[in-house]
Amino acid sequence: MEAFYRHLANQVYSYETIAHTHNFLKSAYERALRYGKVLQNPVAQAKLPKAPKKEAGRELTEEELAKILEAARQHRLFPSSTSPPPSASEEARSSASPGPT
Repeated sequence: MEAFYRHLANQVYSYETIAHTHNFLKSAYERALRYGKVLQNPVAQAKLPKAPKKEAGRELTEEELAKILEAARQHRLFPSSTSPPPSASEEARSSASPGPT
């Protein structure tokens, strides 16, 4: 079974896919064992290969960020104004203060 799991890992299957396969086979063999179709569950003793460590991300460069923002500006849902909306207290102050005379 472990050789089969290594084969799957070498075929570029994700760790999650291999774990799902293991769980499926384990359940199937448990049922076959319960119904007397097999004498033992070979999957129960098999170990999964270790999950690869996930790499940490990296910060975007200013150029990469500029490219992303430029592409996003072309999208219909990108806000037309990039400044945040005024808070309620700022709106109250601006409406209460007299305008220029």
